[in-house]
This record gives sequence, C-alpha cells and structure tokens, in this order.
Amino acid sequence: MAVIVIAMLLMGLPSDNTQPSSDSADTSKLRVQDTTNLDLQWVRLLAQTDGNWTPTTRQELRQIHQQRGDGVVAAAFVPPQAETRLSIVQADIQNNNISDAISTLDRLLSEDPEQPQANFWRGVLALPNLDAETYLTPIASGESMYQALAARILGIIAVEGYTLRDVALPLLESGEWQLADYLLSRHISEENLDALAYAYRGYVRDQSGLDGLQDIQTALSLDPALPTGFFMLGLHYRQNEIYDRSLQAFVDAFLLDNTNPALAAELATAYHLVNDSEQAIEWYVLAAEISEGDVRFVALAAAYYADEGYLITPEEAGYQFVESAAAVFPNNVSILTSWARILMLNNLNAPQAENIFNQALALNPNNPRLLYYLAEYQEQRGLLDEALTTYGRIVLTDNPFTDRAQQGILRLSQ
Repeated sequence: MAVIVIAMLLMGLPSDNTQPSSDSADTSKLRVQDTTNLDLQWVRLLAQTDGNWTPTTRQELRQIHQQRGDGVVAAAFVPPQAETRLSIVQADIQNNNISDAISTLDRLLSEDPEQPQANFWRGVLALPNLDAETYLTPIASGESMYQALAARILGIIAVEGYTLRDVALPLLESGEWQLADYLLSRHISEENLDALAYAYRGYVRDQSGLDGLQDIQTALSLDPALPTGFFMLGLHYRQNEIYDRSLQAFVDAFLLDNTNPALAAELATAYHLVNDSEQAIEWYVLAAEISEGDVRFVALAAAYYADEGYLITPEEAGYQFVESAAAVFPNNVSILTSWARILMLNNLNAPQAENIFNQALALNPNNPRLLYYLAEYQEQRGLLDEALTTYGRIVLTDNPFTDRAQQGILRLSQ
C-alpha cells in the first residue's frame, strides 16, 4: 500500500492555487516536480523503466541507493550480471528448459547485443532455423573465444543436408557439453536409430558429470561393429577407473579399425593403466608407425620412454627411436626434452644432453616438463643453485610437475 501511495506522488500539483497560464504547452498534463526525496526518486525510476533497465537507469538506481546507504535493496533491483545469467542459461539447457534459456538470452542481448557467448548460444539454440546465422555471423567475424567455433558451425550449416549431429561434433570437441547434448538429443528424437549419435551423447554425458553408459550401450546394440562405440566405452570405464574393462573396449575398437593411430595410442594408455609397460610402449610405437610419422604420435612414444625412466643402451630400439625422432623433428620441444632425459638417465653424454636442453629452452623457455627434467639434470650434475632456481620457476604456475618441483625445492633447501 505504501508503494501505491508514493506512486501517486509522481503527479505533483502546482505549488500555488493560481490557474495555469493560457500559453502553457499542454494544460491537460500535470507536471512532475523535482524532489530530493530518495524514496520518491526510486519510485519514479521504477515507473519510468517499467522493468526494462538500461545501463543509464541501472546507474541511477545504484546512485539512489548508495545515497540511502541501502546496498542490499539496490542489488535486488539490478538485473544479474551477464556471467550469472549465462550460468542460469547453462543450467536451463542442461535441464532441457530451452524456452527459459532462450528468454534469458534474449533479455541479456537486449541489454548487450554484442555479448559473444550469449550470441553464440542463442545461435546454436536457433538451429536449424536460418535465424541462427543472425547470431553466429557477427561472432564468426569478431575476435572472441567463440570466433573459430562459430565460423566452423556456419561452414557446416551452409552444406545442404547437414544434421544437428554434424553441428554437435565441434561443440563436443570444444567442451560445450550442454549445447552438444541438446543438439544430439534433438537429433536422436528424429533419428532414433543413429548409433553414432548415441555414442557421442554418451561421451558428452560422461564429461558433463552424468552417466553416459546407457547411451553407449544403446549405440553398440544398434551397431555392434561401431569402433567409436567401443572407443567411448573404453573412455567411460577409464573415467570410472575400471581399467580392465577399459582395456578390453579399446582392444575391440582397434580390431574394428586397425589403421587408426589414435586408437592404438589409447590402447597403449590402457595397457599402462593396468601396469603393463612393455605392451604400452609397443602400442605407442605402433601408433607412431600407423600414423606414418605424425609428430604427435612420435612425441607420445618418445615421451613414454623418457617419462617412464627406461634404462636403454645405444644398441636398443628405444634409444634409436628417440634419437631418430629428435633428428627428424629438431624443433619439437617435447621430443627434444625426451631425448635429453634419455641421455641423462643413462649417463651417456652429459654435454650433449645439456646442449639439447638449451636447444629446447630456446624454443620454449617456460615449458614445465622441460624445466623439470632440466632441474633434475642440474641436480644430478651437482649444479644445486641452478637446480633450485629452475625448480622455483616451475612452481610459479599450476602444472603436472608442480608437486615434484616443490619436493625438489625442499630437498635442496635442507
């Protein structure tokens, strides 16, 4: 009732009893008097905006309540920040409240039409309608983190006959789990015998904290010879630390697609997780061979030799593999680091190891793995001050070698 009473004060009467002059611009409208009453200013602003806030009116509201000393009330009338609204949208998509998500995005974009994430999500939710391009095109030509992904999706939807599963794949690869799940679910609702879509959705659900096993099993029921289905099954069991079943799933996947180096590499990791290092290195090397020398798979195999601390002589295949890799890829920091550590571990050629470390440092002076093995080398050679400094550089960032570097600092500080 108090608000209603105050609202009636919006139409202030003239301060005296004289009639308006005949030259008044409009004698049918009552004038709004200026006021220093903060309550009245607040009500006037509320009526003026009618719930449609702009940056200017939000700032006015903040100023009023700052003067009142009432920040709690001010916060209640200021719409959530973009980050909060996007979190709400993410939850709505995950709970399949798509209409609510769209409404929230539309409100956000009415206030900030260029917000990249809101435009990207709004465009994806508009698919397969052509309206999607309205939201995605500006993002694809801009400089946000969504630029490349928006451009890729625009390329997909420009192809006649594309499916929502096609669009979901780059979303999956980019970790946009809720959007990928949404598109895959829509696709499955129309194509409920698409085994690949079920396999992808199972993976997405595993990554987003749900249980994707049922979808993956559905995929394999629909297509028992689907390598991707067994691949996703292997990842599912690995995530749940059921390593023996994970190994079997990757074996099955590779039997169905034995020219895929990625499957061989995953099988190598699976053997490592069941503590079978001999099989692991064989499969890493096989992955490099199948890939026909792809540096990514060569680096994986070289890293396994180095990280597992293999003691090998120049006559052994492992030594020759890493030495050859360093010669073929002299600018790959990972391979150079592996080669330097192999030399260091086996006390084969300390000056050569140091030269290789320096060569790698020139390419990437902040690589944590490189710095850790360099510090290890310095400590082994008795260069304790240098090792302490190098360990110190590693702990400045959060990386897989931080804990070991901290142990090195404690060891050398005693």
